[in-house]
Amino acid sequence: MATLVNIEKKFIGGGTQFAKKLMNTAIAAFSDYKGRHLGNQAASVSFYAIFSVFPLLAFTVYLVGQLIGDEGHARSAPMVLRMLREFVPAMQSWIEKGLFDVIKGNAVTSWMNAVLLGWSGLGLFKALLAAIEALPEDHHHEHRAHTTQLALALSTLGLFAVFIATIVFCEMAGKTDKIPFWLQTLPLEAQDVLYFGAHSRALLGLVSIGIVMLLYKLLLPVKVSIKSSLVGSLVFTGLLLASRSVYWIYLHYNTHAIQSSYGIFSTLILIMLWVHFCVSCLMFGCLFALHLDELDKGAGHGHGAGPVSGHDGHSGSVDEHKQAA
Repeated sequence: MATLVNIEKKFIGGGTQFAKKLMNTAIAAFSDYKGRHLGNQAASVSFYAIFSVFPLLAFTVYLVGQLIGDEGHARSAPMVLRMLREFVPAMQSWIEKGLFDVIKGNAVTSWMNAVLLGWSGLGLFKALLAAIEALPEDHHHEHRAHTTQLALALSTLGLFAVFIATIVFCEMAGKTDKIPFWLQTLPLEAQDVLYFGAHSRALLGLVSIGIVMLLYKLLLPVKVSIKSSLVGSLVFTGLLLASRSVYWIYLHYNTHAIQSSYGIFSTLILIMLWVHFCVSCLMFGCLFALHLDELDKGAGHGHGAGPVSGHDGHSGSVDEHKQAA
């Protein structure tokens, strides 16, 4: 146990110091972006991407701890929580000092990126904390908790694949010479589906709602009603579509600046950000479903209902963390 504690301290200290160095480097590099001949959009998206590294790292640490069993579950949650509590105040300070220098005097799109940065980064921290504390402490539901985490990870990978397909086919749209021959032979309706046209986006939204609703209903550590799981999946889909729209607007208006500055690296940055948003939206939808179900059961049976009594304590701990953060 002492060895585990020492490893944990070194990991937390080293990870925090690395994150600080990464942020300071980003601020130094992009605060003088005009002298480095970087476009406004290229500077802001790069700054935004660097801030997204830590949420993905924190989620990965916790996910690995969940999947390796009892000992990992016991150790990973405190590690992530301590990392969050050390990182959030520093992140807010970096935003105030460095990000302002990057975006001041720029176009509205840069301010939009700043708002998205604050929402996705700090929002994911809070959602991650609440998801950790929402998991059951007893061993009876531990297998279901692990399955839930695995399902969320697999869902994120599936959404990641959809995003890749969207990038590929939208890049091909309007460029006949880049479209494979086998695709040109398909009917226009089939090509429209592959290009993620209006009808296919609507279908994708319905399928997304159904899949996420099923995940929330069957795999959450606490059983929730169909109504709550449906509302949670709607929240997830709405957030996902909103973030997707913002990114496509960004890509549409800033393609040249991104390509000329970073090329394939900028594409990887956007992919990483999209995975970040997928995880965040899944967690927000999940927590909303649990919260709504708790309210419904509390109204019907009074406070302290059996199946959700553990979540009453969880709600209080989340509020305490929000005040501390």
